[in-house]
Amino acid sequence: MTVSRLRQHFQLFSHWPFLTLRATEQSHQSYHRHQHECVSLGLITEGETDCLLGPQSHRLEQGDMVLIPAHLPHACNPPPGAQRSYLMLFVEEAWLVTQLGGDPACDTYRCDESVFKEGEQTDEMARWLRRLCQGEEHDLAVLLQFFIQHGRLGLRPAHTELLTSTEQIAKLAAREGLSREGFIRRIRREYGLPPHTLRNNQRIELAKRLIQQGDKLADVALAVGFGDQSQLHRHFVHFSAATPGQYRKSLFAKK
Repeated sequence: MTVSRLRQHFQLFSHWPFLTLRATEQSHQSYHRHQHECVSLGLITEGETDCLLGPQSHRLEQGDMVLIPAHLPHACNPPPGAQRSYLMLFVEEAWLVTQLGGDPACDTYRCDESVFKEGEQTDEMARWLRRLCQGEEHDLAVLLQFFIQHGRLGLRPAHTELLTSTEQIAKLAAREGLSREGFIRRIRREYGLPPHTLRNNQRIELAKRLIQQGDKLADVALAVGFGDQSQLHRHFVHFSAATPGQYRKSLFAKK
């Protein structure tokens, strides 16, 4: 099955513009290692998935949850030949940091723990996510309490904005007083991804925001630094397991 035929949808919330929800059903689709600018909270609703968080791997089963901080390289994929269904909530980090009393310009949200097995610790949060998916949730108290209970504020990484530049890697390295190879090693060490991959990943994160604003896909491709819409399509699928058109259509579908 191709990505465009997967049973999945994306949902925005007019009253909570800092949230985006993804619901994917019975998907065998694998993800490449990637990261998000948002904090991610996932619930496995059916099947199993192998979740790679940084250097650690975890097997998640139905009812288990995962909390992923912004900018952490990860990939959550089903075992070979298997399918899984899941809900994934993306929370704008700036909003979350502000709610926790921090400064989005210099603070980030860090998780004290990331994997939660099904049980009392996850039941209330899982019910909240399911209600949100059905349009039946109107209170953020459960969500905020979960973040407070399982994370804290820390210092924001230094090079996130630097790699959205269109400058060549060698020039970026020179600005940092490093050789090209030294700069690549530094970015790999801090982010777990090489600069070129990280840059394209961040372009897709920006593309999502522009699509959410209603921009045309051809304009989005140029705005984020791709040569044409086909490049946007290819990288969007690579990092998101969805096409830009599917993402756009789902977001603006009448509920």
